[in-house]
Amino acid sequence: MKCPSCGYENPPEGRQDNVCDECGSLFHSDDAVKRNIINASGDRRFVNYVGDHIIFRFVLTPLILLFSHTEFIQTLAKNPIQDWVFSIGLLFLYYFMFEAFCQRSPAKFITRTKVVTEDGSKPTITQIFYRTLWRFMPLEPLSFSNGRCWHDRFPRVRVVEDR
Repeated sequence: MKCPSCGYENPPEGRQDNVCDECGSLFHSDDAVKRNIINASGDRRFVNYVGDHIIFRFVLTPLILLFSHTEFIQTLAKNPIQDWVFSIGLLFLYYFMFEAFCQRSPAKFITRTKVVTEDGSKPTITQIFYRTLWRFMPLEPLSFSNGRCWHDRFPRVRVVEDR
């Protein structure tokens, strides 16, 4: 199958993925076209990113205010490193729980997108775990190329329109 991005001729038969062996970009296999799988646009991906961070803050802030009198929250307020680690842990749980059980985060519900494997099936818990873990790697937000971030490429998943 010929890659539309770089023109490389990928081996045709027996492919389970839609990723060019040469440049790593996604393309629609015949199987994906038959099942009407359409990759989410970069604009939707950006809205998902911003939307999830806004939703997370709207959920997290009231919870912190509700429990602000506890010793644990007061300790976090005094130690910025512990606060950062705790916040990252909560964000990890936010993404992992929603995507593991619903195939989408709250922002993906709004944009009508979901996470699937490269062949369009439901990702495994392991794939979602690694996808979520990759989100927190340094420079990961800069890895968005050809519509694939590291948190999509390495666990072999993608975000598609949910029809």
